[in-house]
Order: sequence, then C-alpha cells, then structure tokens
Amino acid sequence: MEIKNVVLAGAVVLGSQIAFQAARCGYQVKIWNRHIDRAERRLAAIKDPFMREMKASAADYQAAMDNIVDISND
Repeated sequence: MEIKNVVLAGAVVLGSQIAFQAARCGYQVKIWNRHIDRAERRLAAIKDPFMREMKASAADYQAAMDNIVDISND
C-alpha cells in the first residue's frame, strides 16, 4: 500500500508544520481545523522562516502549498 494522501485534524502550531512538511514531500494534504482562517494564517507564517532557514525560494514554498488541497471545518 502506498500512502498518497494525508489528513490532519488541527493545523495550529504543530499541525501546520506537519501539514507543510507532508505537502513539501509531495503528499496531497487535507486539513480539518475549527477555524479555517487561523490555519491559513499559520501556514502563511511558515513562509519566511522556511525560505530563510532552508535557503528556499518562494517557488519552493508555493510548490508545497499547492499540495495542500483543502482546509475545512466541515
């Protein structure tokens, strides 16, 4: 069995990092979070430290974010 999709329940501090890293590794990620806007803010806050610490480009960040296919509270 090959894992292709990841679903996370909660994407605040730790969950947003797990979601981002899974997406960065090529998994299709879906996130459930009670407050969608908070999850989106946490994922956006990852951009600058990721680019600085990993010496990555904005395109690298966006490629990972493209694998986060859904953020829902449903």
